This record gives sequence, structure tokens and C-alpha cells, in this order.
Amino acid sequence: MKKLDSTVLARRANQIKEELRQKLRKPYKQVIDLYWGDPHTAGVKPLSFVRQVLAACLYPDLVNSNTLPVDVRQRAQRLLGECAGGSVGSYTATAGIPEIVHRISEFITKRDGGAPSDPENIYISPGSQWALRNILKVLVNSQASPRTGVLTPGPCYPLTNFTIKGLGGVTVPYYLSEEQGWELQVEELHRALDSAKGLCNPVALYVINPGNPTGYVQSRKSMQEVIRFASEKRLSLLADEVYQECVHGEKSEFLSYKRVLSEMGPPLSDTVELASFHSASKGFMGECGLRGGYVELVNLDPDVMKCIYKLFSTDTCAPVLSQIALDLMTNPPQPGDPSYPLYSEETQHIKTMMVHNVKRVFEVLNSLPGFSCKPVEGGGFAFPRLHLPPKAIQKAKEMEMEPDLFYCMRLLEEAGVLVKPGMENGPKDGTHHIRFCIITPEDTMEEMLSRLSSFHTHNTEEEISLNLKNMKKLDSTVFARRANQIKEELRQKLRKPYKQVIDLYRGDPHAAGVKPLSFVRQVLAACLYPDLVNSNTLPVDVRQRAQRLLGECAGGSVGSYTATAGIPEIVHRISEFITKRDGGAPSDPENIYISPGSQWALRNILKVLRGAGWELQVEELHRALDSAKGLCNPVALYVINPGNPTGYVQSRKSMQEVIRFASEKRLSLLADEVYQECVHGEKSEFLSYKRVLSEMGPPLSDTVELASFHSASKGFMGECGLRGGYVELVNLDPDVMKCINKLFSTDTCAPVLSQIALDLMTNPPQPGDPSYPLYSEETQHIKTMMVHNVKRVFEVLNSLPGFSCKPVEGGGFAFPRLHLPPKAIQKAKEMEMEPDLFYCMRLLEEAGVLVKPGMENGPKDGTPHIRFCIMNPEDTMEEMLSRLSSFHTQFMKDFS
Repeated sequence: MKKLDSTVLARRANQIKEELRQKLRKPYKQVIDLYWGDPHTAGVKPLSFVRQVLAACLYPDLVNSNTLPVDVRQRAQRLLGECAGGSVGSYTATAGIPEIVHRISEFITKRDGGAPSDPENIYISPGSQWALRNILKVLVNSQASPRTGVLTPGPCYPLTNFTIKGLGGVTVPYYLSEEQGWELQVEELHRALDSAKGLCNPVALYVINPGNPTGYVQSRKSMQEVIRFASEKRLSLLADEVYQECVHGEKSEFLSYKRVLSEMGPPLSDTVELASFHSASKGFMGECGLRGGYVELVNLDPDVMKCIYKLFSTDTCAPVLSQIALDLMTNPPQPGDPSYPLYSEETQHIKTMMVHNVKRVFEVLNSLPGFSCKPVEGGGFAFPRLHLPPKAIQKAKEMEMEPDLFYCMRLLEEAGVLVKPGMENGPKDGTHHIRFCIITPEDTMEEMLSRLSSFHTHNTEEEISLNLKNMKKLDSTVFARRANQIKEELRQKLRKPYKQVIDLYRGDPHAAGVKPLSFVRQVLAACLYPDLVNSNTLPVDVRQRAQRLLGECAGGSVGSYTATAGIPEIVHRISEFITKRDGGAPSDPENIYISPGSQWALRNILKVLRGAGWELQVEELHRALDSAKGLCNPVALYVINPGNPTGYVQSRKSMQEVIRFASEKRLSLLADEVYQECVHGEKSEFLSYKRVLSEMGPPLSDTVELASFHSASKGFMGECGLRGGYVELVNLDPDVMKCINKLFSTDTCAPVLSQIALDLMTNPPQPGDPSYPLYSEETQHIKTMMVHNVKRVFEVLNSLPGFSCKPVEGGGFAFPRLHLPPKAIQKAKEMEMEPDLFYCMRLLEEAGVLVKPGMENGPKDGTPHIRFCIMNPEDTMEEMLSRLSSFHTQFMKDFS
């Protein structure tokens, strides 16, 4: 894991901010933080239209009030109609809400002068870097010899280089010409490619336009040269175009690589493989905290496209609010709309501000000896060069720092200005730079330049490959696609023996019709649209909570980035929740990381670790471990409690046996506890592995490595679409913790709204709070509903010949076993299907019930199952059981 030396700079900045809060004397009153490209943290006001629509989508009561403009309410109503169950808390299709994907496609076509865009080639993701990493996973083969190479610019966005290296690839730098205003020269591409001979096998060329951090905007001629080079050398082209709105130079114009490629015509337009990326974090919107981006793919092989679909589907979907943000970015208010005047005024203000800032940066820095700054034609950063005196370079060497880090550390300490040392962007050796954001209010920029000038004058005087061959085939995807086709056929009034599909495929309560918790949605809406804090539309404790949470966000905005692990105050409150839940067993906030869903956190931890109901029996653990001898080196044990899909809730005795086994075999313990709220059995009780481990005492409590996971997607909250979870780490080696911190930092931070949702989940309304009666009523309704459903599932399925169902003690699913007739199994074999997939396909076609074939959950061979969600309204469950009973009776008769 490459050491990121400048993390010490960011940590020191946080220390100084805390010192200032404690009134320690400094030569400045506050730190000017331009380290990140985070407009809201820097003080740029969020766009009103965007926040109003998002607030109304979160809290739909606003749609029927006069608090918001009519076009805002109409847009929110339409968007909610496109969400499953009318809720932004529902999962969506892997690529995103289809209607939004189509509108993004229309935006691209319009932007590119009519060059067609196919919605099937667009994937929405939790940020453009997430999408880029998935594409790189397909391109980079860590087991190849020679290793896979990717040409990247120098200087470059550092996380891209870090991602390539983390996947086992090699970065091949091509250097932009600083002398020519950071121009990309094709001769340098040839030099870089030649330098890779014998070292790696280059497969892709990564370009950033407008440049980050350089601010260079490519001309059509330059882009044509790059495209011809990529074609000639058979390189896939990866175009990072997230700053396409930000063009400041009067003679500069943004053109997308998609447009230029299309207008070059065949054969290039039909053959060059292109992936282009865009984001809601950048440009006028600046919604970094929402974590939303997309990738459009052009000319990729159909088999590769299938591989990419599987890869994107591993994280279910992007946060729904970020999908909506992308829709608002690509389809803003138009002239004549009520919101257009204010939207136009706000976006023009941001544009004017950026033009002013780049002009002032150019003027001031070029007037200072030891600085040279090229014109910033586009993008969100300035990247001036430092020409440091030999004494300063020697002093940095003595302190074991890169010269630009040394400069930035001094600038922070003495002037309270936080900028980023250019070393991480990978410029040419021997050149030193700093990088800072220019999307900041004019007065902030003026103050920063003033402090920088004074300081500078004074001081100058004295680094998982997944490819097509090893991608596991998920056969039931054809099944899910057929379900979507049937839903469309029903919308088109095609005759079926049912009026709608009952979809219990996923554990998605809102899509199934469960109402979101009012308190949660109210607080989220107020955080998105802070004007609600000062109105009487919402209860007073909702407004107070929102006000406190906004005060904990950088710049008072949920559109800002946060610390890697999450907003510190929220992390601390999660730690307090864990301590209380676990009977006083202490929880350290330093060991907790908030993530875009618990599975995301689990994946990161895994990267580092590179008969009687459904009971977990320790004898089976020994058998499994013995079976691994000679095949692999087991390093971890993954447990799910309450069980998914089994519904089993572990006893203390069972957990103690598992912990002793893990200790004896030196296995790290990974505890998936996302359904901890969902315990239905009267004699069942949820206990966390953290609590049981702690209460077992030393030496086990001090030595067994444990990672436990929780999520806002499950339980009473059921906010699947917000994508929020956390992991708590216990007894991990300090060096491993450092590695994990770096790994989590590759995605900057979890969506801020998901962090807030976790805060609300772990700190709900208490007795005496105005919102408590309704919150208590709603959560009790959900609990009663689940208890009813599991009881009815057990009764009905065990009454049907060919079904056996164990009691569902906890969790969100039932996982009954199918005992199918030999004729049915033979028929499935003839159709090249697993028996449970065959059964589920027939159930869908004939009864309109969508459940999941159990084969993907990996039960014992020869034991077909189905899995379905039990977190849905009672009438839905009764209708599903009625249809299933009728279908099953006929199915067994047909194949007997």
C-alpha cells in the first residue's frame, strides 16, 4: 500500500481547527481549506432548485404543500413515480432508474450535437471514480505477465493512479507540457508507450478534460490526435470529463471525446473503445456529498458489456438521491419555468465567481518570485509551480519531506491556509507544485491569496483484478430481466392471469410498499433544504436535529465531503450506540468506518485480508476448514446473524463456540449483523459478536480479530436507496488499520445523507420528544407486520406438499426448501436450468410472483430453495401466499 505522506498535513489541519475552536492563539482566526474540490465546504451555496426537489422526494408531504415552487413539486412527483414503491428508499435497477438513464442519454445526444447515445450503454454509479474503478477492474488483470499497464497523465488525479496500482496494474505516465499550458502532446504518448516495453502491457489511455489538476482544456485537434493514437495502438480510451461545465478561458470550449470520435466517422467512430465519465460532484452543482456519477460506454465488445453489468450489479445500485441529482444536473429548469430565474442567477453567480478567481490567481501568483502559474482554462483547480530556494529543498530533505509538502506544512502552520502538495499528482521529477480549489467565494479566494502572498514573500526572503474469464456467471439475471419485461407488458395492458407482479426478490421494504419512517425523512429533507429548519412545516425536534447535523457538516451543507471514516460527531454517536447495545462493552470511534452500504465495507476488509433448523454447528466449521487443506489458505470466517437468507438467530453458546474456533484456527471473524433489529422469534435474542467476545474476557477479548457490519438499508429503517452502513473493527494490527484507512479513503467518503440516516437509526427519537409517538407507532407497525408474515409463511408453506420451511427467527427473508418431483428436475435439466430457477421462472410467468432462486445463496448440492422478503405489507404477503399456493399445487400435479 503506497504511503500517502500528505495525510499528515490533513490531520494537522484538523488539529489546528480544533485548537482554534478551543480559542488557542494563532495569527489567523480560521483555516482556509482549499485542499479538496469541495465547493460547499468552501462556502458556495447549493443550488436551490436541486435541494428543493431532493427535499420533496425525501419528504413527499412537501409535494402537496405550497412551500415549494410548482415546477419543483411537479418534478419531484414525476421522479417519485419513477421510484419503486414511490420511495427514494427503494433499490433501483443496476444501471439506475431507467427513465433517468434515458434522460441522461438525451442530454448526451444534445450536448454532442446529435451524436446518438444508447441508454443501454450508460451506468449510474456512486461517483465517477467508482465507475472508473469498475471499468479498470475489467481492463486490469493482476495475474497477467507482463502486468497490465494504463497510460495516465502527469500530473494526474491521484486516486486514479492509486486505483490502478491497487488492482495490480502499472501506471505509465505521459507528461503534460507545462511550458505549453499543460498541453497534451501526442509525441509524449508515443514516448510513454515505448517506455513501457518489457515492463507491462498497456491496454488503456486515461485522459482528463478539462484537466485535474492542470486546468487545461483540450482542443478538437488534440483530441483527434489522441483518438488516432488510441486506435493505432489498440488502447481503450478512458475520458474523465467531470469538469465539463467549468470552462473559464474565453477561447476555450469543452468538447466531449464521444462527440469528437463520432464526428471523425468510420472506421474510428465504430472501433475505438471509449468510456466517458461525468459527475454531480463537480461543476455548478458541486454535490460532492451525494456521491453520484455515470459512465457511458462506446464500441465495447458485447461479452465485455455483460461482464461490466455483472460488476456494477455487485453493489445493487447507486444512491437514489444521487441518481436524482444527476437528472437535475442534466435536465435543469428551462426558460419559462418558475424556478428558472433563480437557477439562472445562482449558476451565473458561480460562473462569474470562478472566472474572477482564476484571473486573480494568475495575476497574484505570477507576481510572486518563486511561483509560476499557467492560465486556468477549465476545471476546479489551480496547479502553480514552486521554484524553491536550495536551502528550502535541503531543509525539507532533513525533515524527510518532499519539498512541496514541507512548503504546504509551513503554509498551514503559519498562515492557516490548507492546500495540497502537488507530489501526489505525479508531475515531472524535480518540479514542485501546490494544488488548490478555485470554486470558492471571491472573498475567500482574496483572503487566501493575501495570506499566501505574505507567507511566500517572507519565507523566500530567508499507488482484484476481475476479467471476463474469471467473472462468476449469475444465471438468474435472465430471470430478473424477464420480470422487468412482464412489468412492462402489464403497463401496456397485455392480458395476464394477474394484474401486477408481486416482487419479493430483494430485501427492499419500500419497493414492497412499506412506508418510510416519517422522522427519518423529515430530518433528511430539512438537511437537504435548510429553509425548512426555520419554518413550522416540521416538528421542533426534527428541526433541531437537522440544525445540529448541518452544523456538523463542512460548510453547513450535506453536499460537502466529510472525513474518510465519516462525520466525526456521527461516528462518535454510533460508538455510543454500540456501547449501549453491548451492555457497556467499550467501543472506540477510531475503529469505526461509515461506508456506502455494509457490503462496500465488507469488500474493503476482504481486500485487506486478501437438519436442525439453520443452526451454525462448530463441527461443520472444522469439516470446512479441513476441506480447504491443499486448496487455499483460509484467513477469515464470515458469519451472518440474524441469518440471510436463513432467518436463524445465533445463541450465545453458538457464538462462543465460533469465537473459540476462530481463535484456535487464527481466523479473522467477519460478522454481518445488518438485520440486528429484526428478531421475530419469542425466545430469540440478538447479541452482537462484539458483546459476546468482550464478555468472554481475556485472552480472547484481546486477541480475536473482529469486523462487525451494520446498515441503514435493513431493519425498521429500510433505506436501501440511501446506501449507508458502517464497520467496527476490533483487535486489528495497527499497520492493518493504516492500510484499511487508505483503502477507505480511495472513495473520499460515504454519501453524507447516508451518514445522517445512520445517525438517525442509532439515535432515534426518545420518549418525550415530539416525534416519538409517531416514530414508536410506525416502528411497532413494522415489527407487528413482520411477526405476522413469518407466522403465516411458516403455516402456509408447511401445509403444501413439496415445501418445508423452518421457523424464521430473524432477518428479512424466508428460505423454504423445495422437494421437487423427479419429472420437474428432469425438465429443468433439459432446459439447462437449475431446478429452483426453473420453478421460479414458472412461478413468475404463471402467477406473477417474483422470488429468488436459492441456488445463488449456495445451499448444499441437491437442495433447491427459494428466497423471498418478509418485510412487506400483510395484504401483499397474503396475496403472494395465495398465488404461490395455487401455482405450487398445480405445478406438483403437472410433474407428479
